[in-house]
Amino acid sequence: MALNVFISHAWANKDCDQMKRLEFKLRTDGHSVWVDTHNMQSGDRLLDKIKEGIQQSDVVLVMWSVEAVLSETIKKEIAMAQEMDKHLFFLLIDEYGEMSDKTMMNNYLMLNFIDDEVFTYTFPVLNGHLMDIEFKKLLIEIPSDTIEIQSLIAENEATLTLFKELYNHYVRMKTRNKNASESKNFVGFIQMQLFYFKEMAKTSDGKSQHWKNTMSTFSNQVIDLLAKYPKPEQNEALKSAFYQTIKQVDPNEIIPEFDAVRKYAQSF
Repeated sequence: MALNVFISHAWANKDCDQMKRLEFKLRTDGHSVWVDTHNMQSGDRLLDKIKEGIQQSDVVLVMWSVEAVLSETIKKEIAMAQEMDKHLFFLLIDEYGEMSDKTMMNNYLMLNFIDDEVFTYTFPVLNGHLMDIEFKKLLIEIPSDTIEIQSLIAENEATLTLFKELYNHYVRMKTRNKNASESKNFVGFIQMQLFYFKEMAKTSDGKSQHWKNTMSTFSNQVIDLLAKYPKPEQNEALKSAFYQTIKQVDPNEIIPEFDAVRKYAQSF
């Protein structure tokens, strides 16, 4: 099931790279995307069309920047989304927006979309939230499949938890003046992976037996690695062994979660 997604943005940001990439990813995933540059016709009353677009949407994504902070139209769009009780997310696209007053964002998720590198870790988090919204819509529309859908929701929540941890850890590394010990905290990284892969295995009722076996085997191999290389000075050996372990995943049953971990591990 696809969602109707409304993207709120300042006019100055209409052609920014983050905007183009986000819209492309959403459309590629099958979602219907409302953007004023595509959905407005000559003679349309701006606020009337915006209100209609928000009413028809499931989700409102706000591209948050210094221009958005100063935009009265953006403030009105946020207010409309709140009044209509829409799912609302703020996507940070510049550093000035990060320093702005965030009182209007209370109780809403804000994700860092500042550059291409961080987008790699941010979009899976946003996508996980969108999938959760999709599944919960299905619960209402197809009550006969409640058990199967609830299983999918549980799997998605476990996967989303992993992506959130990857994202949070990555952003912390990006925003801090990291020192050598922080950049080499590979033991903590692997312990985090172990915990979440084990949690995912517990909620994998809808997955194949191969998937469950992969989760179990991988978890046991990581436990062995942590026991074999417990000391800080063994970080490089641990890192090398971890790469070799994760590369052994069956290429015919590639799991997105493993692919995300591979990419993230490269940042160490």
